[in-house]
Amino acid sequence: MKKIIIPLSCLALFAACGDDVVKVTEKAEVSSVKKYKDLKKCEGKVIGEMVYVSEKEQVFACTEDGWITLNGEDGEKGAAGASCSGKSLKDGSGIEVTCGDEVVGTILNGEKGESGKQGAQGKSCTASTFEDGSGILVKCDGKVVGTLKNGVDGSDGSDGTDGTSCTVKANADIKGFDIYCDGKKTGSIKNGVDGGDGTSCSVSENVELGGFDAFCNGKKVGYIKDGVAGGNGTSCSVSAVEGGAQITCGDDDPVIVADGVNGTGCTAEENAENPAFITITCGTTSANIAKAYCGKTAYDPAKDYCENVEEGRVVGVCGDLKFDLAKKFCDIRDNQVYTFMKIDGVGEVMTQNLNYYKSQMGNKTWCGGGSNNASATSTSGDCAEYGRLYTWNVAMDGASDGGLGGEVQGICPDGWHLMNYNEATRIGDNADFSATKQNAGSVVSGTYRTGADMVWLPAVYEAHASYSDVYVYKVGDAVSVYSGNRGYSVRCVKTKSK
Repeated sequence: MKKIIIPLSCLALFAACGDDVVKVTEKAEVSSVKKYKDLKKCEGKVIGEMVYVSEKEQVFACTEDGWITLNGEDGEKGAAGASCSGKSLKDGSGIEVTCGDEVVGTILNGEKGESGKQGAQGKSCTASTFEDGSGILVKCDGKVVGTLKNGVDGSDGSDGTDGTSCTVKANADIKGFDIYCDGKKTGSIKNGVDGGDGTSCSVSENVELGGFDAFCNGKKVGYIKDGVAGGNGTSCSVSAVEGGAQITCGDDDPVIVADGVNGTGCTAEENAENPAFITITCGTTSANIAKAYCGKTAYDPAKDYCENVEEGRVVGVCGDLKFDLAKKFCDIRDNQVYTFMKIDGVGEVMTQNLNYYKSQMGNKTWCGGGSNNASATSTSGDCAEYGRLYTWNVAMDGASDGGLGGEVQGICPDGWHLMNYNEATRIGDNADFSATKQNAGSVVSGTYRTGADMVWLPAVYEAHASYSDVYVYKVGDAVSVYSGNRGYSVRCVKTKSK
């Protein structure tokens, strides 16, 4: 606690007798604290002390009724005076006092002086409030030495200036965000770390208690008694008034809630480029917030798993399987994992044939890799090894002609689409992609053929209304045209955000 000396020009005590006002002291010693909660307990020798609280910008006095502010209340309204305020100096050496727009002085913290000589025993003083609450009566050694009267209400202060605009920017190094106000960094907010697993708890009924016992980790940690029925609440009513609404409950004084001012609308949505982030947009300002961090790597804990915090290694989770996010992805419809590669001008392309099945496909899909002369309904082959073969209509999943560059999802997972004509021609005989042949074969007129490696494209040749001729891509070769009733493979391409 700091002590400061407030000159008579800043604080004066007065004793009132009738209409006469008597000056009590030329100078008062006042302590200083930062926050109201730092005040000493108001009792014993503390009664009579006065302390300036920086947080409140007010002086408080310790009376027999506790700490009270010396700011005026309920006095007669005087002439409008200049509004004054106190502000701590940047170096912490004291307080700067401003009245109106002028700095009228400073209150410096006193320097530590030498220890004084033992003084004579002082007289005991007390302070008590007047019954009408108009001030404080000060007694020393049983005699009234003065009074502190409440001041009169001051006039309203002038409107403040507009605040500084602030923005938030992601900071991967601290796993959080930096806050900038008026172009200067003013602080940072770090993302929290994942908490440890909690203790398992359970609740069991306790008839004798009339409630429940709570057990955590095998030990009773408390109990919950059944509550008693509460009494009837007070009826309230709401009515519109100018500039807001009035709420009246029982015999209490009505409360008026003023109409609010429209603020800037904000939205939050998953980042289209990186689903590990949430993008928050307020007006024209946007910021990305990671859903979680594994070391310094942002990730989505609902889909992925932090395998090593120190290395920031995140792996994907697909059912009971874990996989490398840089090379594979999960089809959450049936928890199957597929490999993919990135090709310039195309993006991420599956390097395995799709192996998705639903009952609506009926007998228009077969397991690839078969080599027998079987009927079209045969399941000969190995779906896990070669994927499935589909007719063109099944691959399109009810969609119509997508054109040469159309992004038709068809039976691909969400976020992926059937490889289209333009993408297939860009891939062409790409050596890396050619190495992904699975020899799934084809089904033609009820006969399985191996080594076809044909992939359906979502485009009709010359827009035939019967869909009899459609485009297909032979992996590692070029685009051709075949009948849509045949059974070929499906390769999906990741759909880019728009």
